[in-house]
Amino acid sequence: MLAKPDYSRRSQVRPSRPLRQEYGEYIQQRIEDHKNQLSRERLMALGDQAVRSMDPGKGGQLALTEVLVSDEVDDLIASSLNLPRFTKWKNGYVKRRLAQRQITHWKSIQPECPVAELVLYLESEDQALLIGRDCAEHAYFVAAHDSRVTFIASDVKTVDAAEHRAAAESLSPKLEAFAVDLAGRWFPEVTPALVIIECRDLITLERRARELAISHLQEITVPGGTHYLFVASDDQLHELELEMSHLRGLYSNWGARPVGTRAGEFMSVKRD
Repeated sequence: MLAKPDYSRRSQVRPSRPLRQEYGEYIQQRIEDHKNQLSRERLMALGDQAVRSMDPGKGGQLALTEVLVSDEVDDLIASSLNLPRFTKWKNGYVKRRLAQRQITHWKSIQPECPVAELVLYLESEDQALLIGRDCAEHAYFVAAHDSRVTFIASDVKTVDAAEHRAAAESLSPKLEAFAVDLAGRWFPEVTPALVIIECRDLITLERRARELAISHLQEITVPGGTHYLFVASDDQLHELELEMSHLRGLYSNWGARPVGTRAGEFMSVKRD
C-alpha cells in the first residue's frame, strides 16, 4: 500500500498575510472587474472626468501622467461602487474565510474527499494545480487555505466563471485560471506540490495524448508531490471504469492506491 504523503519537513502553521494587504487586493480586484464591464466610451468619459477633477486651476501646476489619471479613475470607480471600509470588510472576511476552509461549504466536494486532508500539508510557497471543469470548487477550497492555485479547464467559459467566482469569494490573489488544451503544446509554468484532476476532460483525449499529458504533469510535479484523480459524476463511473484503470496504470512507477468513496478514484505520490 502507498504510504501517506510525506510532508514531514513542512510546518502545518503558515504565516498569514497582513489583512491590510488582502483588503487592498480585494478593492483593486473589484475595481478591475467593474472596468472590464464598462464600454470603451464609458472608460473614456471617466478619464475625462478624472482629468477635470485633478485640474489645479489658474496658476497651478500638475503633471498629468497616465498613472495619475488611472489612479483617479480607480478612485472614482471605488466611490461609485460604495465598497466597504476596512473594518467592515475585515469582519466579513474573517468569517467568510473560516467558512471557506470547511469542505462542507463547497457543494460539489464530497465530505470524504482526500483534498480535505491533503491541503493541510501545503505551505504558502507550495503550488497546487487543479484540472477539469468540475474541479473549480476544489480550487477555491485549496486557495482558501492560502496556497497558490492554478486552475485549468478546456473551455474559456469555465475559466471566466472561475475567475468571477474567485473574485466574489475574495480568492483572486491566490488563484489563476487558464483555458488549456491538454493535448496542446502550451501549458502554464507551474511546479505543483499537489495536482488534482477531474478526469473527464482528460479521458476524452486519445490515449497517446492522454499519456503525454500525464507524463508532463508528473514531470513538473515536485518530489514528494501528490496527484489525486477522480470523476465527479457518479452517473458516468461505470462507463469510465476502464479509462480510469488506464490512467492508474500510468502511475505504475509512482505507486497508486484507491482513496475516497467514489469508484475509480486514486492517489499517487512522486518518489524523491
